[in-house]
Amino acid sequence: MIKINIEEAVRKLAFEADKAQQKLPTMFWEQCVRDVSGKWRNYYGHSSRYGVKYFRGQQSAVDYNNPEEVSYLQSSINTRRKFYSGLLGIGAMDVTAFCQWLEQLRRAIAYRPTNEWLHQRFATTAHSEVVQAEVLPIAQKYNDPYARGEARGPTFPHFPKSALPYDIVETGKIDHHYPTLNYSDLYLSAALETLKKLLSTDLDKEAYIFAVAYFYQLLINLHYFAAMNASLYMNMANGLLEIAGVKGIENGIIDFVALRLQPDNFEKFFYDEVMA
Repeated sequence: MIKINIEEAVRKLAFEADKAQQKLPTMFWEQCVRDVSGKWRNYYGHSSRYGVKYFRGQQSAVDYNNPEEVSYLQSSINTRRKFYSGLLGIGAMDVTAFCQWLEQLRRAIAYRPTNEWLHQRFATTAHSEVVQAEVLPIAQKYNDPYARGEARGPTFPHFPKSALPYDIVETGKIDHHYPTLNYSDLYLSAALETLKKLLSTDLDKEAYIFAVAYFYQLLINLHYFAAMNASLYMNMANGLLEIAGVKGIENGIIDFVALRLQPDNFEKFFYDEVMA
């Protein structure tokens, strides 16, 4: 069974933060960025609607001469500290308190300014190339209905169809549609319930990692904030891995996959990424 040890994770984070203060290589950089190995270098130019590049971090170590990278690293470490501190009060949280906590964490990870707090729902085609070249083969590997055109995105238990995200494919372009924020309480309630389960239930390693994957998939599909959703939720997912003694991982294209695979298949994919 997994043993939760927040204190040990806090000590480990302090050690990595101290190395960052001394401008030394820190393993925490790998948990902040999408790509420390160059695996996704073909997609470095991809940007969101706001012109912000998805693939932040393109080398194995932080460049301490780059102020933006230093800011990104420091804000990520600060967010993790706040995340660990907040975990101690999860048992008493309701959805309103959970939402407020997420907003605090989102402010902490803001390594650059954004013009909007909560944004309008929109379709984005920026995912098209990554989905066609990378996500579809992953969907095929896990025998997911997305690969066969039988599903346009994940289906979460007890969520109405109108609350679900979906892709529309036309002329080779993939338009992704996030759920409207009218359904945010559905996602936040399910995420909070999953988080409480993670911290209060005896789970074996596989079941624990599966639950972390589900927690992450719920939040990334809600896409609650105007920007930095992937940075925030992957930071939280890695924090949950670390408190269980499991090494955190780089972002890679995990969010692209989470927006499309069914939860049971995404859990298997996430587990394989963690155990690789």
